[in-house]
Amino acid sequence: MKLYYPAGTTREYTGTPKVAEVCQLTGDPILPGAASWTLPVYGENECAVLRSDGTWEIVPDYRCVWYDKITGAETRVTDLRVIPGNNLTRKAPTCPFDRFDEAAGDWIFDIARYRSARIDEVSATSFARRGELFPDYRRDNLIAGIVYDEPYTLENYRATVEAFRAEYYRLKAAIEAAATRAAVDSVVAGAQWPDEIVEA
Repeated sequence: MKLYYPAGTTREYTGTPKVAEVCQLTGDPILPGAASWTLPVYGENECAVLRSDGTWEIVPDYRCVWYDKITGAETRVTDLRVIPGNNLTRKAPTCPFDRFDEAAGDWIFDIARYRSARIDEVSATSFARRGELFPDYRRDNLIAGIVYDEPYTLENYRATVEAFRAEYYRLKAAIEAAATRAAVDSVVAGAQWPDEIVEA
């Protein structure tokens, strides 16, 4: 005869019946306390079958990967006794710029968040490229009285900074006006940074 066992810690039926041992004295099959002769009745999807007070019980099963609706961060529920809060969803965001829409019950692309990220990227690029052309240490040395050959002068430094600043603000305004992700990407791709020191 087959026995149906619950798992030792969760009391959940694992789906693997075992052959019952036979009593050496009587020849009768032995029924351990936690086991059952009857096959558990499986519930609908997302349910588990537990052994409780001598019977099989169908309970909701929330064990899976969930996602925070605010941050999109992944969390995994591994315990049958844990009921996820309303701040979690089973739907995964498609990109870091998605926002969960409660009315739609799904993630939607947040163009405002994407614009902000690309503007930060443009700012970082501006400082990095300007620093490659005219490093701040040269400016500091010029202020301290150290003289460099042309084009490293304070006047040219200021002119170069202004050129990079102007391009940054041009890009920022265009990004803020862009209505789609593709339009934002097109603006960033069309950046026209100075490729040499600007002479005053």
